[in-house]
This record gives sequence, structure tokens and C-alpha cells, in this order.
Amino acid sequence: MLKAAELDSNLFWNIGVIARCYEKKNEFANALLYQQRLLELEPKNAINWIHLAIIQFRVNNHLVAQQALDKSLELAPNDSRIRNGVGWAHLTAKNIESAEQFFVQALNLGYADYPASMNLGHVHLINMNREKAEERYQEAFNKAEDTEKLLKGFEDDYQYLEPQGVTKELYWETINAAWEAAGK
Repeated sequence: MLKAAELDSNLFWNIGVIARCYEKKNEFANALLYQQRLLELEPKNAINWIHLAIIQFRVNNHLVAQQALDKSLELAPNDSRIRNGVGWAHLTAKNIESAEQFFVQALNLGYADYPASMNLGHVHLINMNREKAEERYQEAFNKAEDTEKLLKGFEDDYQYLEPQGVTKELYWETINAAWEAAGK
């Protein structure tokens, strides 16, 4: 077997893309297969452990998912992007209090990009606090260099908010209000 250093770095990316595609299609057995293969090749990548956790949460393997999140935090304990990713894994698993804690930690560690702000806005909207959600969404718009990418993120994220009682109408009204408040 080849060592990770001997492999083309595009291979890692491609395996991850395949895993995400299977996950989006709800083909979790295949998603797990590719994600585990990626971890065999690149076991010290904290993001890969987060992706494993998200898939494990989706198939109700909560203990394995939590172990994967613990591993990601062990590998990068002070990385704000990892804290945001762990929060996202909790959000997708409907662990809203845990998600909120990790998004706040990501922001407190200086996460300057928009995802943590956007994700914390999602938490506030799930908790039916539209005012706080709008503030966080506005913050995300102000941080985003690429608003098209941010809007695509909003589109993709709704699938995780709908099962938690957020209506599409409320979601987009809140986003549009934040967009206007940000002067976009």
C-alpha cells in the first residue's frame, strides 16, 4: 500500500467529493466506505473526522459520531474552523445546544469568515429568535467576500432547518432582511 505522502493530493480531494456525493444522495453505506478510506489515507486531518461524524449521526451511530468529533478536536483543539465544523455536525444531528456552544467557541477563537456567524444564525432561528438570527446573518453577509457562495450555503443549509420547525418562508424572510440591513 502506498503511503499518504506518495499519493497525489488530488486523490484525497476526489475521495472526499465522492463521499459527500453519496451522503447528499442518502447513500450512507457508500459515503461511509469512502470516508473511512479517506481516513485511512489521511488520519490526521481533523476535517475528515468531522465528515465521518456527520455521516455517523445520519445513520444514528451517535457514539461513533461523538468519538469522531472528539478525534477532530484532539487533532486541532484551538482551530476555530474545527470548532465550527463540530458545531455543524451537532446541528445536523439536532443537538442544538451543543451546536450553539461550538459556534460561539469558533467565533471566540477568532473565526473571521462567515460560516460560524451563519450557523449561529441558524441556531437562533431554530430557537425562534428571529432578531438574533437576522443579526448573525447580517454579520455573515458583512464577512463574506463571495455573497453568491454564501447564498448557495443558505440554500443548501435549509434541509437541516426544515425538520427542526423552521418554515421556508421564515427562513428566507430573515435572510432577506439581513441582506437589506447589510446593504447588499
